[in-house]
Amino acid sequence: MIFARLRFVTVWLAGLAAAGLSGCQPASAPAVAISTAGVQPSADIRDLSSVLQKCVRKGKLVETALRKHAGGLDAQLARLAVTGPTATPTLFPTADSRLAYWYNARAAWSLKLALLADCPDTIRRAKLEDRPFPLDGREMTLAGIDAVLAGDPDWRAAVAAPSIRRNEPGLPEQAFEAAAVRAEVERRLQDYLGDTERFQIDLPRKQVVFPPALWAVREKLIQLYRQKLGGIGATPITALLPYARGRAERRLQDAIGYRVVPQRETGLIALLTED
Repeated sequence: MIFARLRFVTVWLAGLAAAGLSGCQPASAPAVAISTAGVQPSADIRDLSSVLQKCVRKGKLVETALRKHAGGLDAQLARLAVTGPTATPTLFPTADSRLAYWYNARAAWSLKLALLADCPDTIRRAKLEDRPFPLDGREMTLAGIDAVLAGDPDWRAAVAAPSIRRNEPGLPEQAFEAAAVRAEVERRLQDYLGDTERFQIDLPRKQVVFPPALWAVREKLIQLYRQKLGGIGATPITALLPYARGRAERRLQDAIGYRVVPQRETGLIALLTED
């Protein structure tokens, strides 16, 4: 009898593993297919700029507008699929041109993946950050783009990246250009830290919520702070303060002494509004 029960449990666990359900991990969404027949490599981002201008308001996605202009988005995605720092390196000769490319790619694919998920109020990681799609002559994911951005010498590049989630920096209203992308990184960081909706400071609990990209660099920020100012009692908040201006600086000043906590998975909520 005991052996029969053990055999049943073993078979049951094997079935869970085969179905990809062990550990309660959601199955990955299928890879997205984009037709690139006849598409020539090009760094032209006018289609993306047009879509962003019509489909984004104050960093938030306008669902009805996106559905109307999905064709323009697909045209840009097809171009991005065959163009990029790896596929066509001569078109992206500088670090800034490559950063602008990855920012544009992240913004464009955030829109497309949200549309494929039928623009829900929440999007699971398997359908957004981990869903594969064609980009730069290979298969990529938003998580893969984030890994590229995390390798940028400036930690702010990853933290200020465009996102469709409410607790992260919002979507742009126009495509990024290489000549201005570094200034945009700085502006976006200030806007984010000063935004009470996106950058969450929990006053009753006296804690500051760091999204994944900022949580990942908290120790690096402390190291940079100590190298520049020699402080031995630095915290993630005091280490972030030298990079803040205006409203962002005032919010962080008020939060000195608060503990820093990572954004919980339940906070993965899409930025969706109606026109």
